[in-house]
Amino acid sequence: FVLHYQPKVQLPTENIIGVEALVRWLHPKEGLLGPNMFIDIVEQSMFVHEFTRYVLLQAIIQCRSWLDNGIEVSIAVNISPYNLMDPELVDSLSTQLKFYDVPAALIEIELTESASMVNIKKTQEVFSQLKKLGVKLSIDDFGTGMSSLAYIKQLDVDYIKIDRSFITDVATDTRDEAVITSLLVLCQKLKKSTIAEGVETIEQANKLMSLGCNLAQGYLYSKPLPVEEVTKLLSKK
Repeated sequence: FVLHYQPKVQLPTENIIGVEALVRWLHPKEGLLGPNMFIDIVEQSMFVHEFTRYVLLQAIIQCRSWLDNGIEVSIAVNISPYNLMDPELVDSLSTQLKFYDVPAALIEIELTESASMVNIKKTQEVFSQLKKLGVKLSIDDFGTGMSSLAYIKQLDVDYIKIDRSFITDVATDTRDEAVITSLLVLCQKLKKSTIAEGVETIEQANKLMSLGCNLAQGYLYSKPLPVEEVTKLLSKK
């Protein structure tokens, strides 16, 4: 398993403010496989906790490597709802951050909205422990769940990532525009930063900026890249 990294950018400057780590499987016969080919299998296996701890470790090691080369950038890592039940998750993360001397604020934990709502009390408990470590927290795919507004005030997170399904037609569909405007106002009132996912066209980016969104991620800026390629981008910051 290897990590590729997709930049998150500030609008309108397009300066990179962080990256999201995305796992790929370097298969001996099939080549590089995306997570849709293996994540479900991993999550249903006895190795789901080890897998996530491994990904977090690789992100921390990469963060240390970048710091050693004068690059300070945060790395976001997705976790599974099953990982919330891992009693060693927080201690393992704390140990590795200390061992590699990586500031906790440079690691960001992402959990999808639907996953965070599976067991809200457990999510709150683990998020609280992660907050004490100093890591950043994100809710991914926001707006797709049925319990968004009921629970979002209960989760102490730093970032809300607006799901790409609202971004696709935002430049042409007033309904998507209305939803995004509402989410931006909500997050502003709750003092949470908002990131638009899946931005692919300049028209989408311009519309998002006009609505007040100043953070974005998507193919318009960069696809997920191998570490060598994303390091070149980061070196130009």
